[in-house]
Amino acid sequence: MKFTLLTIFAVVLASFAVLAQSPEPTGDAEPEPEPTIAYAPPPPPSTAAGHFDGYSKCQVRGFKLTSPVVRCCTQNKGVSKVEGKVINCRVAIGREGYYRKCIYDLHYPTSVTCRYY
Repeated sequence: MKFTLLTIFAVVLASFAVLAQSPEPTGDAEPEPEPTIAYAPPPPPSTAAGHFDGYSKCQVRGFKLTSPVVRCCTQNKGVSKVEGKVINCRVAIGREGYYRKCIYDLHYPTSVTCRYY
């Protein structure tokens, strides 16, 4: 198939005709909004026992567990339960360090183990 100059001219002219039919954007049209990135906070850690509630359960083990250790728990907005030589305290994660320091300042021979549930 031979393409002559007249055929090429006809194709170019037809493409200009198609472009002329498409409407030109006016200044009145609203610009398309820019895409935004949606942010979702990371999910809390999940456990086998259930959902994460923002608290840690700390166990205090020692030979001399008295009311000052329980008072450290309540001072840091926690709930304590005494079981023999173990005190279980449920404190908010943000207060866990203050709870450990309070027990450390008592100078009792204890160990504090905290777990997140």
